[in-house]
Amino acid sequence: MKNLVDLWGSRSLGDILKYCRAEGLCKISDHLSEHLDRPPREEEYDQELHSGDKSDWLTDSFLSMTTKEIQPFVDFINDNTPLSTQHGVKGEEYKNVVVVFDDTDAAWHMYNFVKMLTPNTSGIPTDGQKQRSRKLAYVCFSRAEENLRILLFTPDPEGAKRELIENHLFDEEQIEVCN
Repeated sequence: MKNLVDLWGSRSLGDILKYCRAEGLCKISDHLSEHLDRPPREEEYDQELHSGDKSDWLTDSFLSMTTKEIQPFVDFINDNTPLSTQHGVKGEEYKNVVVVFDDTDAAWHMYNFVKMLTPNTSGIPTDGQKQRSRKLAYVCFSRAEENLRILLFTPDPEGAKRELIENHLFDEEQIEVCN
């Protein structure tokens, strides 16, 4: 316990997790163990070259933090930021809501909001993508008590606008294309 207390006050989260794993104090997932075992990425992150490995840089940043940095970060996110993930707002309500759908560089395959909303313009989602995207979009849209704004990134904004209007999802005056 003394060793852990000493590490807690002076070392990085990565060092603490490595110690806990070595001493059998907690179970570490295989995925996290892989990050703990590899050397930190030293090259600068380049989206074109490294988009599939983005989690390496994010994990390296997290593992390099100290325990003293975690609580202020959590406090800031919980108390001082009006942003949340789509999954994080279930059951909550807000006067004003802005939903951002940006599938253009997404590495996930579970959802595709652009294809769900504009399949003729953007392509047909899989049945699973359509179902999951629809459910999560409902969660996002139903959080707004008064004002809802949706920011939709799409390779074909004009085509998406036409399709949204033709499908009676929005009126023309409700859509603004920003280039």
